[in-house]
Amino acid sequence: MAVPDTLTEAERAASLVDAEQKAVALFNKIEPLVRPGVGEKELSDTIHKLGVELYDVKTHWHKRVVRSGPNTLCPFNDNPPDRIIQEDDIVVVDLGPVFEQWEADFGRTYVLGNDPEKIKLRDALEPLGSRSRPSTRRTRT
Repeated sequence: MAVPDTLTEAERAASLVDAEQKAVALFNKIEPLVRPGVGEKELSDTIHKLGVELYDVKTHWHKRVVRSGPNTLCPFNDNPPDRIIQEDDIVVVDLGPVFEQWEADFGRTYVLGNDPEKIKLRDALEPLGSRSRPSTRRTRT
């Protein structure tokens, strides 16, 4: 998507911050949908519909990735078979929605259940996410 050349740097920055805020709000709507018994593809499709309904998202600059359990170990470009999310899974959601013409690239890691090792792993990722996007990452236990 082309970004108008007439925008100042401040306007571009404000538009990117707006896209980031919309992505955070979208993830807040997604969080309760990440639950056992839902298929990865079903969750991805629901996320897509939410983006369209809430923000008129027409495209994503990269594919939507929703992976759970062993599928979280697959490289980004892989397309593992659809899997039903289980009660004790780690679930990764990686989105690249385009809000108007502004790209947002956001990911979240959710831990379902109370496995202390999985929670420790998720929490170890927190500082890495904070380096690029301070105070925007949420997780679910």
